[in-house]
Amino acid sequence: MDSLGNIWAMGRDPRHYENPEEFYPDRYLDPAVPRPPVFGWGRRKCPGVHFADASVFINAASILATFTFSKKRDENGREMMPQIEMERNSIMFELKPFEFELKPRSEEHRQLILGANAEG
Repeated sequence: MDSLGNIWAMGRDPRHYENPEEFYPDRYLDPAVPRPPVFGWGRRKCPGVHFADASVFINAASILATFTFSKKRDENGREMMPQIEMERNSIMFELKPFEFELKPRSEEHRQLILGANAEG
């Protein structure tokens, strides 16, 4: 007999995840909060889990080191607070798009970005 784990329900267990539908990534800073089993578990766990974690980390670190993120400004130059909301898309929840400003941290960073797109 085969069985399937309900990862959706596991990731919303109120004993581990308070307000699971709320976008609150800081919850994972607490070591007592378990990581959701998105890569499976036991013998069926994805063998690429460590590679995936490392790839996401290095890409996120590279983006954060290269760009400055800030709130979008209105026509008067005032920062606008983005509305962070989730939406159900078929079988999963996704973050609704919102506007923000993204700028290279320096001229050197800008040249690095432009050079990364050059063919040669």
